[in-house]
Amino acid sequence: PITPDSSEKYVRELSVNMTTEQLVPIVVDVYPLDTPIIDYEYEIDNDVVEIKSGLIIPKRDGSSVVKVKTLDGTELGTVNVTVVQPESPPDITAAETYNVVNDDFGIASDGVTETCDAINAMLNSKSAEGIKKVVFQNGTYIIGNDKSVKPPSGMTIDLNGSTLRQEGSPELIEGWAVVKIESGSHDIRLTNGYIYSDRQDRDPSFNMEFRHCIVCEGSHIELDNLDIGYTTGYGVTFGPSKTKRLAYVSVNNLEETSTNCWKTISPIDISNLEKTIEYCYPFGYCGWGFVNDTVKMQLRILDADKNIIAQYDNYRPYQILSKPDNAKYIDMDILNTEITGSNSDFGSSMGVFAEFDSTDYIDMHDCYIHHCKSLGTAYSSKGLHNVIRNCTYDYNGGAYATSDVDFEDGWEFMRYVTMRDNKFLENSTRSMVICAGDRLIFYNNTFKGAMHIGDRAVNTLIIDNVFDYDTTPNKHVDINLEWYSGAVFVDSNIFNKAWFCVNNARDNQTIKRIYLKNNMFYQGGVINTSKYETISGLSMTADTVTQGAVTDSIIITE
Repeated sequence: PITPDSSEKYVRELSVNMTTEQLVPIVVDVYPLDTPIIDYEYEIDNDVVEIKSGLIIPKRDGSSVVKVKTLDGTELGTVNVTVVQPESPPDITAAETYNVVNDDFGIASDGVTETCDAINAMLNSKSAEGIKKVVFQNGTYIIGNDKSVKPPSGMTIDLNGSTLRQEGSPELIEGWAVVKIESGSHDIRLTNGYIYSDRQDRDPSFNMEFRHCIVCEGSHIELDNLDIGYTTGYGVTFGPSKTKRLAYVSVNNLEETSTNCWKTISPIDISNLEKTIEYCYPFGYCGWGFVNDTVKMQLRILDADKNIIAQYDNYRPYQILSKPDNAKYIDMDILNTEITGSNSDFGSSMGVFAEFDSTDYIDMHDCYIHHCKSLGTAYSSKGLHNVIRNCTYDYNGGAYATSDVDFEDGWEFMRYVTMRDNKFLENSTRSMVICAGDRLIFYNNTFKGAMHIGDRAVNTLIIDNVFDYDTTPNKHVDINLEWYSGAVFVDSNIFNKAWFCVNNARDNQTIKRIYLKNNMFYQGGVINTSKYETISGLSMTADTVTQGAVTDSIIITE
């Protein structure tokens, strides 16, 4: 078994594929965890680059080598950053396009006739014929109360200004969506139309959380130029992800080799995993599952004879590995981790090795999401490299989770999600709830409602946003700093009549990494209600307030 080194530092991400529109978080893990992680020098191709709170902002095409050094010049590691310009999809020819005509397949756009089964029959038939684009005839298509339009893989659906509207019904049917992009589907574009549920047909007091406009469980999906709303549930929900295969890690199969260091007694059979290996804890709000710290591991992948064929010394949960063809078992060491119990509902396990279908590479842009009684957008899935940009959220909330966007039941599976250039306007309570997630980026957005950052949000990046609460008093940005929290970077934002509140949710850890840098406060300030008198970038006595005068402003710098 390997043992922890209290002075160890290493670069967490070793390669990143991205487009030039995205920001890249480079995370340096440092032990002990309360050591500042921004005091490093970064170079791209031997040129020192501008750093914004641990972010590399590439300004060139092709591949670059990013070096991470301490200020005394000690090199910690390199990151190979590849800036990928997306290939333009080939033009869809007239022969590959089908224009929907009323009565074909029994389809009707009269705003009265229920037509969902006919639409799905048409989509599947045309997909089988090799059609790549379907253009709807302008009109209103009624979708049954318990039905969903299900786009097939490899197809663009141009609504052509039409409306898909869910049929109002006295039946209280939960769990349905006007459009459902199913798990395993891919390369789908939905564009240029209106997606409405049945809220307008309901009594104003009626609440039904799980009635949605769009449910997306696929990958490589584009949602653009859509007007989405009038639902008692969610406007757009990403997930839930589908767990394909599991191999449980039972606490009964662990022995403690030294204080808080553990080793598997018998190798874990992973023969049911086909292509990828990912250690995770997908069981719900319990987080790491009786694990009171972030988890560092060494993995040894074994063949059928239990010979080592691959080894990962600095493995972190939720990293996805390709499974070698002849892999049969995994042997593992767990370091720096107090294990106090197990989850009896899942094989007395503290985690699993898993393989997933997930909502990866989603691009939602130029959409108007409004009048959703619960959430405008819900993340309840495993999702990587998703972007929400140039969207407007308005008049969402009022029941249940009640915010514009909620990063919730996807837990730490939500990684590299970027929200940029969006507007969050009127809502009942909050613009944003971030319960969990890893390397979530909020860049150049305008917020009229409050933001809550929970204590399972890891390496959250809040940069160049405007929090303008002039017309929405008593809102604030609220962050909880304990339990599993990684660093939270708050850089170059403008706060107008807004308070930045630093709280403690739990007292079972001492992780305290928040970085306030170059933020401007107008008629607002910072409230520190945490138990820490000094937090990196935020130094004051607990329970005191820093506040600008009515006509003045304050600047928080590093």
